[in-house]
Amino acid sequence: MEGEAYDQFAGPRLRSVISRQAFIEGDSTSILEDMSIYNLFWTGDEAAEAWVTFVSYQDPQYGTDGQSCSVWDLTYDLVLENDGWKFDRARNEPGSPAPC
Repeated sequence: MEGEAYDQFAGPRLRSVISRQAFIEGDSTSILEDMSIYNLFWTGDEAAEAWVTFVSYQDPQYGTDGQSCSVWDLTYDLVLENDGWKFDRARNEPGSPAPC
């Protein structure tokens, strides 16, 4: 299902920095838990930003600095396209991802 998630939710800027195959390889080992959206606000007619935190478990080869468990604090830029909202960019907040 990782490829379908990329196809459905990746916006143009995200597609320019990570290929579908690279996304599948990294995401296929990951499990996400405890996701919270702290803030969602509009930044324009067809743009929004979401502040999100979650825990991921992944093979250490795909984790930051070899982490098998990571706590993420991210800001997602969202863009509205014809078929819905897409993730256009994700930015780590300072110190993210931290080891569990």
